[in-house]
Amino acid sequence: MITREMPSENRISEILKLYDEENLECDETGEIISFPIFTYDWWEIGGRYSGKLKLKIDDCYPVTKIAYMNGARIDNLINFDEIDCFVCIDSDENVITRETWNGHTFVKDEDFDRKLTEIKKKSKGMFATILDIHS
Repeated sequence: MITREMPSENRISEILKLYDEENLECDETGEIISFPIFTYDWWEIGGRYSGKLKLKIDDCYPVTKIAYMNGARIDNLINFDEIDCFVCIDSDENVITRETWNGHTFVKDEDFDRKLTEIKKKSKGMFATILDIHS
C-alpha cells in the first residue's frame, strides 16, 4: 500500500473497507451481485511478509546500517524497486491485482508488472506499507 502520509491502522482499515468480504453486495438469495477487484477476510501489517522493506540508516557512523521494516518513506528504502506483490493500492487508492475473480473464473492482468512499475515511479516521497492480506 502506498500513501502520502504514514498510515495508521485505522486509516488502512478505512482504505480496505471496500474490499472486506463481509461487505459484498448480495441479492435476496445471498448470491454475490458484484465482485470488487479483490476481497479479504483479514489483514495485518507485515504478517507473513514482515520486514520486506530495507531501510538505510546513515547516522550509524562509520558503518551504514540496514533496518528491516513493514513501512517507511519510499525515498529511504534501498529495495523499493525490487518489491513484488499480488495487490497494490496506490496513493489515490486505485487498486491493481495480478488476477481477480469475476464470479466465474480468475482473470489475469497481463499488464500488472508495467502498471506496478509506473506506480512505483510516481510514488517517490510517499510511504510504502507491507500488508498481509488474506482471502
